[in-house]
Amino acid sequence: MADTETPSLIHHPQATELTVLREEAPQTTLVELTGPEALTELLAPFAKGGKVDTAIPSRDLLFMTLSLPSTDPQELQGMAELEAEEISPFPPERTCLGWEILEQSEKQSRILLALCARKHVETLPENLQTYGMIPGRVDAEILAGIENLKRAGQLTATQDQLLLYLQGNDGTLVAWQQGIPVLIRSLMDARSYSPETLREEVELAQVALESGGSESTDLPLHVWFDGEAPENWPGTFHPLDQLPPLSQGLWARGQNANNLNLAPADWKRVEDQKKKRKKQIRRAATLVAIWTLFILSFSIWAGMRQAAVKKLEQENRTRATAVTNVQELIQRTRSLSQFTDRSTSALETMRLLAEAAPGSGSILIEDYRYQKSEGFTFSGSIKGDVQPFYVFYEQLTAHPLLQVPVLDLKESKTGFTFRVEVLWEWIELDETEEQP
Repeated sequence: MADTETPSLIHHPQATELTVLREEAPQTTLVELTGPEALTELLAPFAKGGKVDTAIPSRDLLFMTLSLPSTDPQELQGMAELEAEEISPFPPERTCLGWEILEQSEKQSRILLALCARKHVETLPENLQTYGMIPGRVDAEILAGIENLKRAGQLTATQDQLLLYLQGNDGTLVAWQQGIPVLIRSLMDARSYSPETLREEVELAQVALESGGSESTDLPLHVWFDGEAPENWPGTFHPLDQLPPLSQGLWARGQNANNLNLAPADWKRVEDQKKKRKKQIRRAATLVAIWTLFILSFSIWAGMRQAAVKKLEQENRTRATAVTNVQELIQRTRSLSQFTDRSTSALETMRLLAEAAPGSGSILIEDYRYQKSEGFTFSGSIKGDVQPFYVFYEQLTAHPLLQVPVLDLKESKTGFTFRVEVLWEWIELDETEEQP
């Protein structure tokens, strides 16, 4: 169990929610951010404890569910880290990851993995650092929202559904099956979607569920929204003001120390060092007495020395075994590729090109270059009419994972030549780059 006294903070552009346990029940304070002093005053009572839980929005996160052949927490941590290194679009040193167990059988675990760029975690309110309050736990806002829906009886193990959580301009699409989220996808600027665009996103989610082996893909859509309800959208609508504040869902999740935590490892080390220093201060007098006794009792010291040597030898043997175990773990984890989302792999991008190309054979791709962290580039020639190429190009630009900043189309003696640069949709373009 986590510390029930730890405040849970959700920071929005216009206001901040803070939930803390008072009189045996979680209570929430809402402060409009008229200036930095408002947040300073809100956090001041908790500065002494130095602890706070917070969360970041779905637009800054990548989610996926994985089925892994283990139930041991340390093995699952190693598998999650290896999988994150394989699929993350960010360098390892700039990636934050968190995971939690969704369900387990005797020999398998199904986990939810979340990744984000470290910069999104480090831009949490600066006032936290003013008081030395490094967040001990960084959660995902959508998971706090799901917790509120579960506690309100809106999500149960028997109510399979597609959930669209619409807050502000952004939305998060969640496939809820058999009591767990099996798919979480961020929809940026979702409030501006037309009914047709929303139906396309729902169809894409259904295709993803079907490819993942889901037995039921035709799920009812429930839209939870703040502000005004979107017009002409499909689904059943529910206002978010029927639910508790988001920070209460974060507080409830904070009571389980095994839930997802995106806090960087060095933040956790800082917290551990603080705890260690406090213990050292409390034990100072005892350590002095023990040390004096140790000096005076040579025979005891010799025995303890011998025991320490044996312990060191045992640790060396344990480390040697651990190296072998890690090597076996890496091999086992590589075999799990069928359970992961390969939507940005080189093979998948080549499949996209093949499906988008017209069947006439007038478009010939002569060169293809793939970069996992950025995207891919391809070039070739067009025989005869250029119109099929424009159809091919429009299909690429319509794909939700792709953006096309560079298109170089030139006329040649036999037709046309082309070069196209494609980036993943989460890559930020330089201000000097222009969309074609």
